[in-house]
Amino acid sequence: MLLEKANSFIHQFAHETKFSNPEKRLAEIATEIANTGAYTHTYEELLFGAKLAWRNSTRCIGRLFYNSLSVLDYRELKHPDDIFNATCDYLKFATNDGKIKSAIAVFAPRHPENNSSIRFWNNKLIRYAGYQKDN
Repeated sequence: MLLEKANSFIHQFAHETKFSNPEKRLAEIATEIANTGAYTHTYEELLFGAKLAWRNSTRCIGRLFYNSLSVLDYRELKHPDDIFNATCDYLKFATNDGKIKSAIAVFAPRHPENNSSIRFWNNKLIRYAGYQKDN
């Protein structure tokens, strides 16, 4: 099942980005899945996948700007302090001194081998808008 999904994704990635050797990449993915039960996207695949997800998000009015999405890859981070610092860096980058940038921060997913994962306890890091209230 995972390999079938990877196959579909890699062929779409190759078609839309002119990636030259999808069969070689699929062989690498098949080996990684066989050895670990999962596979890791390259940064280019991650970038394409994030933009594709936004482009296909029909309920989002901002999706027309999917090509401007910045993807911050934090998948290698494991220590809570590093994750906290990356989250702060992401917020500074995305808020851009009030000139909001379209951005997504990607952390490591849960891995089937060791079941470890990063978890944010709120459903969104911040909400879409905040307003200062007079007290």
